[in-house]
Amino acid sequence: MLLAKALLNCTVIHEINDVSNDKLNVNNAAKYLKQMNKTTSHTNGVLGIIFLAQQVNPEIGSYQEHFLNEQFNFTVKLTNGTIYMTLEDAQDYEARPSSVTSDRYQNIAKTFKKL
Repeated sequence: MLLAKALLNCTVIHEINDVSNDKLNVNNAAKYLKQMNKTTSHTNGVLGIIFLAQQVNPEIGSYQEHFLNEQFNFTVKLTNGTIYMTLEDAQDYEARPSSVTSDRYQNIAKTFKKL
């Protein structure tokens, strides 16, 4: 149970509900958690894109931290859930914010998972 609570705090709960009847698969959860690394790279890009995504979906919470996941993209922990974006999205926003089109940040907003 403690592991499940810790995983919930890391906001990977939606990634580990792969067992029928929404039972927590602790082994898969621990495996997934080990694959993510907390990072501070491209924080300005992540924050900028979250701001844009919040304009699309006001339910998206505030940034807390972000992780580099196994696909080498970002899983972002928010005050009330998670959101995903590619490394390229964050890099593009940092280099030239106008290069992140409304289609891109609308799609990112759709990845929001509320806890």
